Amino acid sequence: MSSSLAPSLRSKLYSERWIITAPSHPSVKFIPATPLHFEEWLPIVTNPENNEFQDTEGKVWDEAAVQEWKVATEKEYEESRTTYKALPVLVEVNSQIVGYGGIWKVSKASGSIGVVLNKSARGMGIGKLTVRVLAQLCFDLGLRAGAGTMKANMSMRGLMASLGVNENEHVVELPGRGVVAELGYTIEVERWQRVDMNIEFEERS
Repeated sequence: MSSSLAPSLRSKLYSERWIITAPSHPSVKFIPATPLHFEEWLPIVTNPENNEFQDTEGKVWDEAAVQEWKVATEKEYEESRTTYKALPVLVEVNSQIVGYGGIWKVSKASGSIGVVLNKSARGMGIGKLTVRVLAQLCFDLGLRAGAGTMKANMSMRGLMASLGVNENEHVVELPGRGVVAELGYTIEVERWQRVDMNIEFEERS
C-alpha cells in the first residue's frame, strides 16, 4: 500500500467492515467499532480498571450515563462516515473483544490515537501492536500521529518509550471533561518503521 490511502480507500475504511491482522500476532484482529458492537464494547468502557487514567475515572455508569455514551458514540460514528472525524477500533484476541482504540482528528492534518485494554490482555505486546497499527493508519490517512496520557500512566509511558517516541509535558484540557492528558507524544513518520499488517475489506453482497 502507498504511503497515503487513496480517497476511495479512506472512505471504505470509515464506512465499511474490515479486518486488520499482523503476522507478528496471528491471534489478534482489529475491526471497526460500530453501534452494533455496543454489547461487547460497553463493558470495556465502563470497567473501573480501564478508567484509572481516563477522565472518566470514578464515573458512575448508571443507566443515564450509559445511554448518554451510546447516543454520543452513535452520533460520532454516523458523522465520521463522511467527515472522517473518528475511527474507533476494537481489539480482538482469539475471537474475544479485549479492548479498543482509535484515531480522533484534532486538526485537519493531525490525529490523536488512544488505546484501552482489559487487564487480562496487558503485558503481551497487544497494546504496543495496537499503537503501531493506529499510528500506521494515521500516516496512511495522510495525518500526523500523536498521543497523550497522564503522568501516572507508567504503562503507556513505557510503551511509547519502547517505540522510541519522546514524551513532553503537554497539558490538554477539554471543556466539560477537564484535564485529559498531562504528557504528549509526536510520532515522527520519518523515523517510523512500517508495520507489517494486512487490511481485508468485507465483500458487499
